Amino acid sequence: MSIPKYNFIFLLHVSRSGSTYLSRLLAENCGNLAVISETNYFRILIAHQKIYKEYQPNKLANLILEDPKFKAFKFSYAEVLKQLQRCDNHKQAIFSVTKMILEKLQIENINNVLIKDGGLVDFMPEIASQFEEFKIIHIKRDPRACINSILHTPKAFYKGRSSMGWDDIEFCVNQYQKYMGKMERISLSIGSILTIAYEDLVKDKNQVVQNVITYLKLQPSTEDKTRTDNYLRKQEFRIHRNIYRSSQIERTDAWQKELKKWEIIYIESRLKSLIPNPSILHKKSNLLVSMFLAKKNHLMGMINLNIYRIRRYLLKGNLNMFFLKVRLKANR
Repeated sequence: MSIPKYNFIFLLHVSRSGSTYLSRLLAENCGNLAVISETNYFRILIAHQKIYKEYQPNKLANLILEDPKFKAFKFSYAEVLKQLQRCDNHKQAIFSVTKMILEKLQIENINNVLIKDGGLVDFMPEIASQFEEFKIIHIKRDPRACINSILHTPKAFYKGRSSMGWDDIEFCVNQYQKYMGKMERISLSIGSILTIAYEDLVKDKNQVVQNVITYLKLQPSTEDKTRTDNYLRKQEFRIHRNIYRSSQIERTDAWQKELKKWEIIYIESRLKSLIPNPSILHKKSNLLVSMFLAKKNHLMGMINLNIYRIRRYLLKGNLNMFFLKVRLKANR
């Protein structure tokens, strides 16, 4: 079987940094570019190769279909397995599953594919060893605005009341800090990365899109593309619906009204090296109070997170994904 090859562009990001909005703009304005977002198939295939080495189509089909984001494409086990059995290794499988998704999205004759998956930050060395040519775009956002959005946004693919950050500001700050550290190491080891500030995207989206097109060495779209939500499935529309509205520049500072004072103090004290213009002069007493409140929320946040993990992996029978994640964590 002839397996197509694609030029991959990886959009790396912390959640709620504007990656979906940027994806929409690129899907509408870049010629010869397909956008695949909110699915973990690429990460799963790379992770499986990293941990298990051997190419195992049957196990991989089960593993990929345990991802709720991939399930949304409504592929059957037989379809996925048939595609994987035609491949000899993980790299071919990545190309083959990518082809499946593009066909499902009715996208044809496209060579350049943008993968929007912030979690791939942990697998860039493996990606670099597998693919000779690829590009990385990193979109970042003021951590106060980013964490504010995470704390007030429902978690996709999860029934019940829950924020993406589990109402746990310490967890959010830890994740943001770790992610930026990983991006710094990637930039030193891999090199050319296009970094975009969400605030710049909001102020002048046309200029930012042009910068991306230049970086990717693509051409602007010459056709009037009808707005499509192919890269945004129904489960996530409720949290990403703002991408269809004109950018509201005032929203970049919404955190000033929506975060509590102690939350601002906590974020700015923990991430001061990543915030050039802290808003509050912190007294030691205020800092101690904010640390106490954050720790209190962290306890409940971790309880809720672990309940979610039990439901998602153990009660729903997603054991392949569970054991892969355990092995990955032990391998770090």
